[in-house]
Amino acid sequence: CEKAFVLDNDLTDPRQRRVLKSRVGLMEHQPNLYADLKANENLELWTKLARSDLQLCLEVADRLGIGSNSLGQLTRDLSHGQRRKLSFALLAAKRPELWLLDEPLSGLDAASQLVVSEVIGSAISAGATVIFATHDPTALAEHKPREIELVNGSVAESSKLPAPNIGGNKDV
Repeated sequence: CEKAFVLDNDLTDPRQRRVLKSRVGLMEHQPNLYADLKANENLELWTKLARSDLQLCLEVADRLGIGSNSLGQLTRDLSHGQRRKLSFALLAAKRPELWLLDEPLSGLDAASQLVVSEVIGSAISAGATVIFATHDPTALAEHKPREIELVNGSVAESSKLPAPNIGGNKDV
């Protein structure tokens, strides 16, 4: 049986996979939130389940422009961009070692894109690894020490880029 490792955890071992879940954060293109809960209830539920920091989650959500009015609304009534902001705030509050992001800037206004970039920069500065998929080659360019282009599921090009200058980012 071949083995595969992520963060030194053997993916073929069920116990190690469980441990790995607490160390990895995933932001899918479609936010994984309960539509019938209010936004703040989703944040409370998911931070409790992930044993993450609700206060940090609320701070990131606030920086992304999710105010108390939006937090009191049913999640189904929020825009796609607002739901993505909530999803990103939840991921940031988990403080994972490995961030997996699908189109992290999709559906976000320019100000929110800047906040996402700052939070990602802070995570990288703290030692996290961030992997993201995007159709925009300029997206988050300051955070790309390596770029891999996939075409039809195969690596078409791989390049190691100069180390980014991440200084000056706000702490998460």
